[in-house]
Amino acid sequence: MPTLLTSSPDIATVADLLERLGGIPPERVRYYPMPGTATEADTYVLGKDFPRIAEIVLDTSDDGRYVLATVQNGDGGEFASFVHGMMGSIHELSITPQVMSMC
Repeated sequence: MPTLLTSSPDIATVADLLERLGGIPPERVRYYPMPGTATEADTYVLGKDFPRIAEIVLDTSDDGRYVLATVQNGDGGEFASFVHGMMGSIHELSITPQVMSMC
């Protein structure tokens, strides 16, 4: 069963947080919405129909205007990619497993 951390005395700074997350680069940490934001108005943008066992990788353009979501269906080699743009639109890209394996 997952453990819920409500507070931690050993995470006093952002550097402590990044270390706790395994030393990931700071640009991989997303704060949208900000922690503590009410969830009543949350809506699904993408993912509601994803497979129950899916690996999702998010990449952001350097200027933050676009998000690429790459979704792998389990470990069977089936991939789907989606681009989320500034205007809220989502476009599915068709990428074959062979192309993905070369990336």
